Amino acid sequence: MYKIQEFNKDEKEFFELVMNVLRLTNADKSEMRDHITAYIQPYTNQKVLNFLKALNPIPREHQLNEEIKQDFKYLDELIKEQKVNTEEDFYSDYEGDGKIWIDKLMVSGT
Repeated sequence: MYKIQEFNKDEKEFFELVMNVLRLTNADKSEMRDHITAYIQPYTNQKVLNFLKALNPIPREHQLNEEIKQDFKYLDELIKEQKVNTEEDFYSDYEGDGKIWIDKLMVSGT
């Protein structure tokens, strides 16, 4: 249902502009940047994996080559899953936090 997308240069600049317009503190800006970094982490992971694939020094005829190829395939699938599940995972975290707050409000309101 959801699939995150990597931020492009314009989106990153817009994000920074919005934070400035909202007059966020440096600490708040840092937290927002950290959140976005975590949110798009699968794309960073993909870049690292692609780099490792290109760097792979194991010759094709080496006995470990097939095992390494399988590991790369596994990691590709894991990253693909992360791209699909990241947004849902964030929403689940928010819903869980919201339930705690609502439960506390219900208890204090009675």
